[in-house]
Amino acid sequence: NDSHVGLGTDGKIYTCGYGDRGQCGNNASVDRNHYWYNVETESGITLTGIVDIYHWSYDEYTALGARDNLGQIWVWGYNRLGLLGTGDNNERAFAEKIYDTTDSNKFPSDNVPAADLICSSDSHDINHVTYIKTSDTVPRFYAFGDNEYYMTGAGHANDMTTPTLLEHGPFVKELFKIERIAVDGGYLNGSSSGSGNSWESGTTMCITTDIADPTKYRLWGAGSDAHGVLGRSHYNTIEAGGGDVGKANKASEYFAEIPIDRRILPLVRDIIISNNYNDGTHKMGQQGTIHLTDGRCYWSGVVTYNKDGMSGHKDDDHNMIGTWTKGIWSSND
Repeated sequence: NDSHVGLGTDGKIYTCGYGDRGQCGNNASVDRNHYWYNVETESGITLTGIVDIYHWSYDEYTALGARDNLGQIWVWGYNRLGLLGTGDNNERAFAEKIYDTTDSNKFPSDNVPAADLICSSDSHDINHVTYIKTSDTVPRFYAFGDNEYYMTGAGHANDMTTPTLLEHGPFVKELFKIERIAVDGGYLNGSSSGSGNSWESGTTMCITTDIADPTKYRLWGAGSDAHGVLGRSHYNTIEAGGGDVGKANKASEYFAEIPIDRRILPLVRDIIISNNYNDGTHKMGQQGTIHLTDGRCYWSGVVTYNKDGMSGHKDDDHNMIGTWTKGIWSSND
């Protein structure tokens, strides 16, 4: 949303640009910040010791986060439906700590530092859940945000306005260790003028190993399953036009295993869940992609029109695949 954020070698965060929703974190909500500012707390103390920065979105408005060298999580910017995890829906023009290794009321048990934030940075996300990953040997995960499309797989679609420890499905740490996790929320409009079908979605996928047998890998998914993005051999089809039919797309309230050749899972480099925007000419679609370390790629779901071979699938047409399919990247493959 026309704002810039950068992490300096001094461990401070520098921001400038558009800040009417508090995106610059400099205790000011103004349209234009013409100079670089440091992100600071409500009392005006500059954040230091920052090791990573993150951003996620609700439509065109940006929420931001940072992890410091103590494994604590700070957030600021736009807030709606629990987007910042602060316990309310008020925007923050300053950094507020939501994960505190020194305060047991700020969610971590045993003072375990956070190791990462997992979020989608799509600029048109509507439904968005952010995951906090702890630094345990078997990491725990906390979630916060707009859970309307069951993307946490907890069996409910309630907003999570504070970080909530997940203890179901693949998050049962006595049984599974999450090796990789990916999340994406989305908003697709039926045309560039705003008419036609509006589709909202939200999906989480993860790879686990069994605690009892670390060589056994599993792929899991929850949330929106439009166009077969989860690769479970079934999907809800959403066509352009006809109103907000996406509201019926609540296919996967709980995490379940996804059928796939498990031999490829130890080689996974990235899981990417993407929404393709409908510009009024091309149809809309949702796609999951798995990249392997040996260069192979598997995908499920739809690529709209597939006009330029976007999926790596051989057919240059509107393709919808409800199972994980190997991408074809060359005539020799």
